[in-house]
Amino acid sequence: MEKQKANPYTVALSIFIFVIGVCIGVFWIHKFDSEKRPHSPSMSDMQIGEKKQIRDNNWPGCVDKDVIDKLNDYAHQHDEKAFNSLLGTNLLTGQCRMFKKGESVYITDLSMMGYVKIRPQGETQEYWILKQAFK
Repeated sequence: MEKQKANPYTVALSIFIFVIGVCIGVFWIHKFDSEKRPHSPSMSDMQIGEKKQIRDNNWPGCVDKDVIDKLNDYAHQHDEKAFNSLLGTNLLTGQCRMFKKGESVYITDLSMMGYVKIRPQGETQEYWILKQAFK
């Protein structure tokens, strides 16, 4: 059976996205320290259907709440390798994305564990994100 060669463009794009994800992951872990974070809204300050804005750059949001929960665990454990691996893989597959400062989103669900499900304005895909991501 003959091996097929990988498309160089696809390989380069995958590597580029993974490297960007790793860089963002390292940055996010370092800024995650809750003692350095300004006050974030409590869950009672949020309502389903409400429009909110992301307060800082580089907040990951994921389709699967278990993935964002694992990222949160790895960040608290300061395990950059595990964090970067999980985030990079899920960025490549489109299961996670990074949110930018000032990006408008709608609250679609609330979790008692500190997670908020959001839908970016103009999009249909929903993502779980930490409540600390909001102004």
